[in-house]
Amino acid sequence: MVGEEGCLSFPGLYQDVRRAQTIKVRAYNLKGELVEKTVSDLEARAWQHEIDHLKGVLFIDMMGPLAKLAARGSVKNFEKLFREAQAKGQIPPDVEIEKLLAAIEAER
Repeated sequence: MVGEEGCLSFPGLYQDVRRAQTIKVRAYNLKGELVEKTVSDLEARAWQHEIDHLKGVLFIDMMGPLAKLAARGSVKNFEKLFREAQAKGQIPPDVEIEKLLAAIEAER
């Protein structure tokens, strides 16, 4: 099903994204027990969105071509604000971020 989605990674950006309406989720709870459930509609959308994050996929990656065109200005503005924050020292430079990510990967 197609529905509007947003993400805290892109504040204020909302676009239509196609997702499965019903999914079966298998996960482990805090006790290490396997839990399986079938979810639909908003809950299914939320599960898919969050699982995508675990795979390094953002909702903008899931947009169709028209939605990507419509969102282009918002994404460019987000990138501009990100680069400005980097220039002010509020966010580490790309090189430092890449080193941190490499260190995290090495721990796996």
